[in-house]
Amino acid sequence: MRQEGVFAVWHGLLFLMESDGCEIPESIDAREFGVTTSCIAIGVTHAIDGEVAVVLTDEPDAERLRPEFEACLATPNRQVCLFNTDLEQLLCLPVGSDQTRVSVYFPGSKDRDIVVVAISS
Repeated sequence: MRQEGVFAVWHGLLFLMESDGCEIPESIDAREFGVTTSCIAIGVTHAIDGEVAVVLTDEPDAERLRPEFEACLATPNRQVCLFNTDLEQLLCLPVGSDQTRVSVYFPGSKDRDIVVVAISS
């Protein structure tokens, strides 16, 4: 399954998590990622500089590039959703496990205006 959209991302930050009970990271690292067991913060292009094309997918081999970031996310409600900083849900996919592997790619985009988030159980 695959969902995608183009968004103006105020604050240049997206949150990947379930819809409730998640601990949002207090800060992001130099690579512009922050992580807790229940949320991954992803630094992207700020809305002032343009829109961000985002793909959320569980399709195998979504990207053959080396991921910029990989982590495991707790998904007890068996869903992974992408939110903006106002916690408005942008994209969402069901998952088959209470632990989900996440890989984040910026294919051909040094400006972080194209983001692919690949998930697997």
